[in-house]
Amino acid sequence: MSRPLSPYEQFIASAGWPVVTGVGVRSLLDLKLEHTGSSDLAGAFVQLDGMQGLSGLSVFEMSPDSTTGMVRHLYEEWYLVLSGSGVVEFEASGGHGILRGQTATFRWKENSVFAIPLNMRHRLRNTGDREARIASITNAPLFMDLLGSSDAIFEAELSFPDREREIYSLPRQGRRGTVDLGDLGKHATFQGAVLEDAVTLELPDAAGIRGEGFGYVGLDMGGGIYGSHVGEVEERVMSNAHWHMGGAMLICVAGSGYSLAWPNEAGRRPYESGNGAEVRRQDYVRSGVVAVGVGWYHQHLNPGQQPMRQVAFRYNGIGGRTEALFVLSHPTTTIHRQDLDPAIAADYERALADSNEG
Repeated sequence: MSRPLSPYEQFIASAGWPVVTGVGVRSLLDLKLEHTGSSDLAGAFVQLDGMQGLSGLSVFEMSPDSTTGMVRHLYEEWYLVLSGSGVVEFEASGGHGILRGQTATFRWKENSVFAIPLNMRHRLRNTGDREARIASITNAPLFMDLLGSSDAIFEAELSFPDREREIYSLPRQGRRGTVDLGDLGKHATFQGAVLEDAVTLELPDAAGIRGEGFGYVGLDMGGGIYGSHVGEVEERVMSNAHWHMGGAMLICVAGSGYSLAWPNEAGRRPYESGNGAEVRRQDYVRSGVVAVGVGWYHQHLNPGQQPMRQVAFRYNGIGGRTEALFVLSHPTTTIHRQDLDPAIAADYERALADSNEG
């Protein structure tokens, strides 16, 4: 007997877009999108194994001069622009000296990232001369399951002016800062309504998080518990393996590579433990995505000739709103490169050789 559909599953079934499943997707730009009778947008939902009801992903396409209309919803949402250009318009609910209905408009383009404060009215418009393809990353599954309904998500009149305030108060170009991650050290952050380009963003060294050859900037946007960062693995480098809270996903915005993931129960050296069949691999190019479940060891490997840059979306907004993510300094949560399963290292050496030949 099959289990009943969750509220989020019912929601995506009613939308009519195709649903893609698996560990990841090699390229969201190559993903086939479809129109439905209820929407002017062509789109698809991506239900990856590692999301586990904690996060959701959809990809949609806007034709030139089209708009999404003004909407609000009681879940957090991030956008990553895969192609095209346009504007996002925010509308304030009022509070902190910001008038109800006051709007603020920001431009976005390919590789832009921005967050929607909880239940804030907003709309997107494609102002370019070609299709715009956009990834929407949310924690809608969690909110819908908590409320037991998808309808309530879109009907709630609640407002959160504290979260909206930064849209109007920060410089339009954003602001750089730092955050103290305890044992992991102090690392760079970006605050703003829209990060214009995640690929050209300067990433300071953050070896304490993923090992040598890793750069990082945390994105302090939207004021929620579902946060984001931009990370980069240098050419011919693999990150340390690590595990953390589930529902995280990474989308590649430059370069290419692959990620490995295996359940904690398979051991720190899964092949040596006889659990090699539990290891999952996802290869990707620009716009490829991978998601990792609760407590799954995973690492990101770049055998290529150029840096591999990813935008990660995961629980734990900057500022310590939850302890769910940054436990990486604990010895049981990280496997340093020198301690990896020899079979993983051997596979990576073969990938390096293949890259040289290519």
